[in-house]
Amino acid sequence: MLKQNFIDYSLNFLNESEKASFIQKNEGPACTSIRYNIYKKPLEVPPLRPVLWSESGYYLDEKRVFTLDPLFHAGAYYVQEASSMFLEQFLKTISLRDNAFVLDLCASPGGKSTHLLNLLKSTQLLVSNEVIKSRVAALKENLIKWGRENVVITQNDSQDFDEVKDFFDLVVVDAPCSGEGMFRKDHNAINEWSLENVEICYKRQRRILSEITDSVKDGGYLIYSTCTYNQQEDEENIKWFLANYDYEEVKLQHNFTGVMDCEYGYKLMPHLIEGEGFYICCLRKKGSNENYEFFKSKHSNLDDFKMAHELKDYIRTDTELNFYAFKDVVKALNPYHKTAVDYLSKRLSMITAGLDIAELLKNKQAIPSHSLAMACIVNTEIFEPVALDKESALKFLKKELNDIDCDNGTHLASYEGISLGFFKKIQNRINNNYPQEWRIRMNL
Repeated sequence: MLKQNFIDYSLNFLNESEKASFIQKNEGPACTSIRYNIYKKPLEVPPLRPVLWSESGYYLDEKRVFTLDPLFHAGAYYVQEASSMFLEQFLKTISLRDNAFVLDLCASPGGKSTHLLNLLKSTQLLVSNEVIKSRVAALKENLIKWGRENVVITQNDSQDFDEVKDFFDLVVVDAPCSGEGMFRKDHNAINEWSLENVEICYKRQRRILSEITDSVKDGGYLIYSTCTYNQQEDEENIKWFLANYDYEEVKLQHNFTGVMDCEYGYKLMPHLIEGEGFYICCLRKKGSNENYEFFKSKHSNLDDFKMAHELKDYIRTDTELNFYAFKDVVKALNPYHKTAVDYLSKRLSMITAGLDIAELLKNKQAIPSHSLAMACIVNTEIFEPVALDKESALKFLKKELNDIDCDNGTHLASYEGISLGFFKKIQNRINNNYPQEWRIRMNL
């Protein structure tokens, strides 16, 4: 049951009839939605109801056990709350240059980052950042499964980006908040809510905004969002920010029924739309970045990979990527992105960058990486896919499939045309290269 002080404080912009409608809706079941990976979407897709504000978002009629769906592990889709997909409308409204740099500041577990990778061009670079060390592994796993090469993962606090001034064309801040919009999905969040926590959150949100603003270049954009209803964490934060920093709001021209136009930004609420609580606002930093160029680093941690010709067939020929050696890993990067990676690596704590192509053994033998198996650009003519049925695919993902009917050599295990990982067939057994830490642990 909702706390009365939450109703009085966070829903004070609703009249009594609207509050009653909200309370009734909040007591019902939450809806489930997914967003397809547009680069891996299965050829045969069951008819699903679309999320109106996202071209790749759909509602499910019932919640599924996603662990038992091989397509989930293959990165064919991401389970994401429908309201948060409203971010897509701003990406369609603003104009980003072809070589834009984008930062997802509070990224784990990867909902906004995978969405952004659906919306960005391959020439545009996403920096996906998470400050909490224990949450980085989930972010990295989800981004590897998404299979894009134009992404960097970092682990930094917002204050660390003071070293990266005037760099990003777009910064997305999905800020840590009091979680009011998740009450219907997580009833524990109701018990944890308090006015004291709201105050902690809005002060932290202001700190984050003030620390990241200098990283946005002139003419660039800042998108701020929360899963809250209260105006303190939402509109009041934007009002404060506009009073202290040289930005202007970007308004949408939309006709989505139920999306609330606020004094600043937009609210999505469960009694008005099919989704959970969400607030979002887009701001533009005043000025122009037409002549922008970041300072290039004189030294690089990435060396040109001298044996690139031996691995060039690992990826499709329609890509424009160079191969680089970083310690014992061969990476594929757009040369322009490589320059940005050099710049960022000198200033931030970088976890990984680009697409891992292969691991180099001491004898210089190259072992294809699991990231390559998940990549949208893996060359399936070199690594022949072997189609598995659902039962075999799940056994593969549990690392319990002992044999596959195919020729000897390295292959891609696939399900419904989408790769699950590499395996090597040796006579009557297989070496399964699926990561041990990712394997399915529940009973089939």
